[in-house]
Amino acid sequence: MATTTARANSERQKPVVSTYHCLCTNLIIATTFNLSKLPQRAKPCLDSAYILPCPSGSLAYEELGRRGFDIVEHESGGGNETFMLNLNIETPLIIRGEEGFEKRWPLRCKRCKLVVGYQLDTSRFPQTETTTSGREEDVIYLLPGAVVPTEEMKEGKMPSEEI
Repeated sequence: MATTTARANSERQKPVVSTYHCLCTNLIIATTFNLSKLPQRAKPCLDSAYILPCPSGSLAYEELGRRGFDIVEHESGGGNETFMLNLNIETPLIIRGEEGFEKRWPLRCKRCKLVVGYQLDTSRFPQTETTTSGREEDVIYLLPGAVVPTEEMKEGKMPSEEI
């Protein structure tokens, strides 16, 4: 009986890996985070992008607040791994917004070249750790409506503004 209980507990603790596709159906993200429950960038940000921690830093949501992020509150994701697949990190762009300028590194689908998200330049954050790439690698920002969950893609559903 104890063995059955232990096995049941270990099966419940295994994270569920969800996969997401570009609008062209190319597989681009696998994560244990529930994307619909991720925090979003708050105004004055122009895009309300979803904030997705990446494996290089396994950044917790509490740390986002310590780094000065203004986020729209959501329930936490409940996972801890994210893998970017079939994405190219492009040359940075400068975006002008209400709060000034922001340097973004676009993340493009390797197949269709659609921008599905971005990473921000390290100069936006308090310098705690230095990276050689110049971009904040432990977080990606997914644009609303840019990815489709595998289950919805199989059903032929079109993406909405929510992930």
